[in-house]
Amino acid sequence: MLCGENYKPFELVLSNHIIHRELTIKGAFYFTADDFNEIVGLYRKGLDVSPLISHRVPLAGAPEALAEFVAGKTGKVIIHPHE
Repeated sequence: MLCGENYKPFELVLSNHIIHRELTIKGAFYFTADDFNEIVGLYRKGLDVSPLISHRVPLAGAPEALAEFVAGKTGKVIIHPHE
């Protein structure tokens, strides 16, 4: 499943990466309200999302963090507005 966007090129060899492994690729640009509620439910049951978070910044650091995110240099960024 490919979610979100990435404009950086990458090499994909259909035979090696898809066909021989018998994979199916799906892409998603957005999620539904039901999807969101399901993910929140999983989080409340203990889903560990910490591996997805690469940066935690105060509000003052948001512009730089956004630039790094857009440049593909971060994972998920948590912005703390009161720090």
